[in-house]
Amino acid sequence: MQHTKIEKKNIVLFVTILILAGFSVFGLAASVRFNSDSIAVQSLDEGWDAVAHGEVYKNITLSETRFASFNRGDTLEITTILPFCEILGPSLEVYSVHSMVDVYIDGKHIYNYGREYYDRNRMLGYGWNLVALPDNFSGKTVKIVFTVTEDNAFEGMPAIGIVNNDAALKNLLISQRIYLSIGLFLVVCGALGMFFSLILAFRQFAALKMFCIMLFAYLIGVYTLANSDLLTLFNMDMAHKCFLEYSSLYSFMVPFTVYFSDWITEKDFPKKLKKYYNMWIVVELTFVASTLFFHLTNIIHFPWFVTSSHVVMAGTLGLIVSLTVARIRNVGKVDTGLITGFALALVFAVLELVRYNVAKFGTGFKDNKYNSTIGIAALIVVITLFADYLSKVTRNIAREAEAQAFEKMAYIDELTGILNRRGLEKPMQLFKNTKSLYALVSVDMNLLKMMNDTYGHATGDRALSLLAKKLTEAYPEPCTVARTGGDEFVVAIPHTTRDWVERHTCIFLERLYEHNLKGENVTLSAAYGIAYGDEAASPEEVLALADERMYAKKKESKMQRE
Repeated sequence: MQHTKIEKKNIVLFVTILILAGFSVFGLAASVRFNSDSIAVQSLDEGWDAVAHGEVYKNITLSETRFASFNRGDTLEITTILPFCEILGPSLEVYSVHSMVDVYIDGKHIYNYGREYYDRNRMLGYGWNLVALPDNFSGKTVKIVFTVTEDNAFEGMPAIGIVNNDAALKNLLISQRIYLSIGLFLVVCGALGMFFSLILAFRQFAALKMFCIMLFAYLIGVYTLANSDLLTLFNMDMAHKCFLEYSSLYSFMVPFTVYFSDWITEKDFPKKLKKYYNMWIVVELTFVASTLFFHLTNIIHFPWFVTSSHVVMAGTLGLIVSLTVARIRNVGKVDTGLITGFALALVFAVLELVRYNVAKFGTGFKDNKYNSTIGIAALIVVITLFADYLSKVTRNIAREAEAQAFEKMAYIDELTGILNRRGLEKPMQLFKNTKSLYALVSVDMNLLKMMNDTYGHATGDRALSLLAKKLTEAYPEPCTVARTGGDEFVVAIPHTTRDWVERHTCIFLERLYEHNLKGENVTLSAAYGIAYGDEAASPEEVLALADERMYAKKKESKMQRE
């Protein structure tokens, strides 16, 4: 019963978390949409000159130009004439990828990003640079120099624009509001879920499965917010933002894989697949640990492992597909919702891997900027896993309730609703180990055969039920009232006194008398015998003594009726 209560609390708790996260996050997204007008932005996409890999490019459009891949130590220099525009508090919006950025106006150096990281050989990251422009910038020459710090960093640049700071942040929110909603929802839901899962895990091991779901959600949420540059809204610089992005990207497969650990423990599950599963978890953990080690020690930075991470992801997806197929063969079926959710997520994930690698090593990214859609696939997976977990919890509750119902049937008398002879065994066993005084009252109903013969068995059954009711009223908890035979009842009274037992026995007889005064065709009459724990060596002997005294009173009552 306690286990059922905990699982019911789990359902209520995590559904509440989902609702709270949903309302808070999507409410924020709605407010962003309603304030999306009057954004001042002037694009500077066209009319640039560039120097890259020793070649000079004239009058190019940045978002449409693709260079040879830039590696560590390469530089890209672009220049143009700044136009006149009426924007208050103007800033130059420049996107950089793993590069130190220097900006010059008519030869005067006005901005640098990444010098400190560059000098320490740290990863610079990527994202938007907001470069404050002087008031009289119109007609002046702007030169931007990118010093690349990672191999295979980029092949082109998105459009540069002139904005004010407020407009830049607002434009980022509006253009990325879908990913803002998804990312924040996954982060909020994941953080709350992990916290409560760990608390519940001390009492219920199954909550660790929920922890895996929520950790997966949190990591993907962080990745989504970082990849869409939304973490810059929280005053986080590009280097730290990218650290969170890569570390979450490389780690999220671990909790996703661990979630299915209970499948491989099922009977007759293929042993080879169990070995592959255990081996692959080691591979995932080793990959995460090694990337962190190499990055933090500055031997190799995170970006170098992107292709390797795609191989690991592909291997994980293949493993989950194999596990699902094996479980269908082993168990006979898998929840349709789980299969459907995985199929959709698998399609998204495969398309994402293909899209990234085709664009990276072939066609190039649209507008020279990559936006990951893996957050959408992750949202589908999280909802699917949560629904699967919810389904399992619900089934567990149903099975436990069914087991309790069968157990109740085994110990409860079907006619009267009180305990049967088997139900009396527990208090009798407790009496063997108690030092306090206990009592057993043996009760035998009178005239049952006569009622059955005269009025029918339905009347006799009603009389038995009424007698059971009078006994439970007269001997309240912690007393135990049980029907031990056709017309036989026993009352087990723990931790008592003789005065208490005698007083409540009188109450029982008074209840019978009050009922009979009503003049119904069901007359209640019973003989009883009382014995105490200090009168015999064992509860069984005490009950035998109570029976003996009951039969003596029954014989006496019969003689009086005759």
